[in-house]
Amino acid sequence: MDPKKIQGVADWSPPTTVTKVHQFLGFTGYYRYFIPNYSKIARPLLDLTKKTTPWHWDRSQFKAFETLKTLMCQKPMLLQPNFAKRFYLQTDASAYGMGAILSQAAGPDDTPLLKNSKPKLHPLAYYSATLSPAERNYDIYERELLAMMKSLAHWQHYLGWTKFPFIILTNHANLQYWKVPKNLNRRMARWHADLQEYDFEIHYIPGKMNTGPDILSRPLNIDQSQEDNRDTIILPPAKFIGQISMSTPSETQKRDLITLVHDHPTAGHPGRDETLRQAQNRMIWKGMKAWVADYVTGCATCQQNKNLTHRPRIPLYCITTLEDSLPFQQIAMDLITGLPKIRGKDAILTIIDHGCSWAALFLPCSTTITGPGIAALYLKNIYPWFGLPKKVITDRDPLFTSHFGKGLAIKIGAQQNISMAFHPRMDRLSEWKNQWIKQYLRIVTSMAPEDWTDWLLIATAIHND
Repeated sequence: MDPKKIQGVADWSPPTTVTKVHQFLGFTGYYRYFIPNYSKIARPLLDLTKKTTPWHWDRSQFKAFETLKTLMCQKPMLLQPNFAKRFYLQTDASAYGMGAILSQAAGPDDTPLLKNSKPKLHPLAYYSATLSPAERNYDIYERELLAMMKSLAHWQHYLGWTKFPFIILTNHANLQYWKVPKNLNRRMARWHADLQEYDFEIHYIPGKMNTGPDILSRPLNIDQSQEDNRDTIILPPAKFIGQISMSTPSETQKRDLITLVHDHPTAGHPGRDETLRQAQNRMIWKGMKAWVADYVTGCATCQQNKNLTHRPRIPLYCITTLEDSLPFQQIAMDLITGLPKIRGKDAILTIIDHGCSWAALFLPCSTTITGPGIAALYLKNIYPWFGLPKKVITDRDPLFTSHFGKGLAIKIGAQQNISMAFHPRMDRLSEWKNQWIKQYLRIVTSMAPEDWTDWLLIATAIHND
């Protein structure tokens, strides 16, 4: 018998576990109709599969194993090919191997047998092979097609020219992946060219009808590559030029960095994520995220002065604006009072662009300011750059609802929108800006509150940056 015909069966090593005994019996049992007295020969191996039988490998089991293996590789199990009949090729692929069986019909012709009858296909040759490390990285579609291509190349002298189209039997619907047009790489293009040399059809069969190739595709006692491609670095860090490399700074260097990106007045004591982002632009070290988070959580200034945003708040309503609105064409104005009186100033006038930019100006003033005073501040700080507004949103403060305020709005052609009393959600943008400037001033003036008016210009620049 040609060794190539029985490749994968003749060199089958004795099983060492019950699972491997099951594999061997599953392969030989599928062709038991062609082996006389199969049950009697396989009885010592069948007894090993019983749960009540302890594992033992004695002379009787070894003799049964060798006898079955020998019978699978000679007549009447293996036949000579008959080129007047149709060939059948069964293939299968696993993660680390492939198996194939070349068969022909057991009867005098190709007429299918009745259901529950003896197997129709009689094996002519076996083929089993392991996949190379590169081939094991193929996806399932390519591995199934690879098993078919290896089988065709192995039995090319049988299948290169046949009287009838030979049948490829597979239990994998994955081959249907290649039924639709694909953009082929060079390997697939070569396979496509090789397939043109054969006349074949592909038939799908259930998995239980493809036991032989399935077992041959899982060779025993070989590396199954379960640890392949683990902890593999594709691009080593040394390949990256100009990156901020990992360093090991001292505690003093960490403190200096966090002072710059968090504690400094120009930083404004940002939150955890923003502080981490700013710090990573300058330095990176192992455990940096946890260190920055702990520092921001324990910052006394933040704990004393920042708003607790997780408390329940009245939902705010977003006032809509026109798509073609220009800066400061739709504005909102509000007064923040109750501040320490410094050089006659104890309030802040906030003027907010409600249109395209959401910019804001924070102007120092006094609680006793009048309507004409507010108009003067607007004309001095906004009118030279953005002109007159078309819509003014305010609360019901008498400064805005007075005869002067209403008359001024009519004269300049601006629409005056006044919110309802005790409904801060009518203008949520103003509420946000007021919260921000109060928080900023608490942070930067906590040690010298008498200088709050000097910080309003810097606060405006930081907010609008």
